[in-house]
Amino acid sequence: MRVVEYNSQRNNLKVNSLGAYSQCFSTANWMRMSHYCSAIKAGDDAALADFLKQVETVIGPQMEHVPHPSLYFDVQQKCVTSLLNLMGVSGYDVFESKVSISRLYELLQSGPVTVGTSKLGGLPGGHIILAVDVDCYNDSFGDANTDYADHNGAGVIYKPEMITPHFTGNVLYWSNKIKKG
Repeated sequence: MRVVEYNSQRNNLKVNSLGAYSQCFSTANWMRMSHYCSAIKAGDDAALADFLKQVETVIGPQMEHVPHPSLYFDVQQKCVTSLLNLMGVSGYDVFESKVSISRLYELLQSGPVTVGTSKLGGLPGGHIILAVDVDCYNDSFGDANTDYADHNGAGVIYKPEMITPHFTGNVLYWSNKIKKG
């Protein structure tokens, strides 16, 4: 089973007015990027905050998302691609919507996948997690199996019957294939 270094969003540094509780998306992508680039350490909260500052203040505003551009798939996609390319990793981040659980499992054959969920573990709204391998997730908020009473979400097991009702079908994954067109 694949293992990806973990980061809890609960102790993330505040960036602009974006507190730790709103940083699941950037944290999931930060963990995913650490899988592809050894210079990126998933547990490095200061470097994660620097990445989030770039998302919020440099790339996001160019794409006209306000007030928090880091909450959008297209902004995260561009930022992940930019940083990994800058770090010497060839390829690009891909966004897909309306993805089925079986398609997610196909994508996981190539590497970890950032996954959108809704009301997972009793949360009131959307939450982004990292699918590390089939049924194995890094959930930066903790373990949804415990309704997040357990704050450690490293390598938690979310079976299809648990994740499917909450899976939005929105994913980001890394591709090193040549873009068409």
